[in-house]
Amino acid sequence: PNNWLAVFGGAAWTYEPQREQYYLHNFLAEQPDLNWYNPEVREALAEVVRFWMNRGVDGFRLDTANYYAHDQKLRDNPKRPADSKPLEDGQEANPLSGYITKYSKDRHENIEFIHYLRKIFDEKASFTSIGEIGSSEGLDETLKLGADYVKHGDGLHMAYTFSMLSKEMNAEYFDHVVRFTEDLIEDGWPCWSLSNHDCTRMMTRFNCFDEREGFQQMMLLLLLSLRGTPIIYYGEEVDMEEYPISKEEVRDPQGIRFWPAIKGRDGCRTPFPWDSTAPNNGFNSGAKPWLPAKNVLSLDQAKATPESSYHVLCEMLKIRKAFPALQRGAFRRILIEGNSYVFERKTEAQTLLIAANFSAEEQHLKLPAKVEQDLTPQALKRSCTLNNEQLVLPGCGYFIGKL
Repeated sequence: PNNWLAVFGGAAWTYEPQREQYYLHNFLAEQPDLNWYNPEVREALAEVVRFWMNRGVDGFRLDTANYYAHDQKLRDNPKRPADSKPLEDGQEANPLSGYITKYSKDRHENIEFIHYLRKIFDEKASFTSIGEIGSSEGLDETLKLGADYVKHGDGLHMAYTFSMLSKEMNAEYFDHVVRFTEDLIEDGWPCWSLSNHDCTRMMTRFNCFDEREGFQQMMLLLLLSLRGTPIIYYGEEVDMEEYPISKEEVRDPQGIRFWPAIKGRDGCRTPFPWDSTAPNNGFNSGAKPWLPAKNVLSLDQAKATPESSYHVLCEMLKIRKAFPALQRGAFRRILIEGNSYVFERKTEAQTLLIAANFSAEEQHLKLPAKVEQDLTPQALKRSCTLNNEQLVLPGCGYFIGKL
């Protein structure tokens, strides 16, 4: 019917001989898109939602939540300009990258469909929804799109974008993503993630100047310091790295189709390492796992190491639960100086100051007020030095204090 392409390669249309019609699938041919414009389809989806709500589930994650609507005139997607910014991770090998998906996704009707679902979600108190919003049209457009899906209280309860999942990460980039989101989201609730099942793991992805463990710990602590809901991807607590998948081990359809330019997402999906002394790191003891279980560090080793990311995270989670300012306090940037970043979280009764060093070099900062209580997790070995309003942050250092 048109030139739309599927995310995993080939046309987004497959011919069905019994019906003598083509059907749309933005992803695999085995994953046909639903026609949300059909009221009978929407009602059938409502029945599915209510079925699980009645079974007691607390919420839904909506995968690729901006892909549900398409242009009803089925117009061709325009070609992407030749001078467009290069895509990460060899995605230019996928022909889809040569098009602006103007008509096959991100349609204004899509949010209307989400509003329809939200009315059903609201039939049950405390029910929640979280959506994945992905866009290849630039950082600011992605952030705007994510905010549009959660503000005004009639869309998703939360939505995360891929803005923190790029290879780029420094104080300036972090500040832009956070403040731009805060400005756009209005009355909505932010949601943050540093890794997921679709991108290279943080330990491998970021340029961490040979300080991968320290940089990851600092980023995870920042994640738990921001306003909004943090998502910790499994394995981040044990510093899971991207597994170097071989062609023979590939399971991901994207990797199978586009190898070696695009090796797929299997490297971030390997089994969780429970026990360093057990077969397959304790994931199972029988059949060969779907993907190799070969992480360097296992949970038993992380628990036995006082300064591990596991203990740093556990301590920070307790701090987050203990201080209302971290749970619902307003966000305000205080300072960005080189690769140092300082912000506050504040309620009427409580103010917390957070500082982070995105570099490997020691940073000296003058804080805006005297800190009454240092709350920095004691498991964090990159400890800071505080003298009145003077703060010394080591490389990849993090600090949190109560004013």
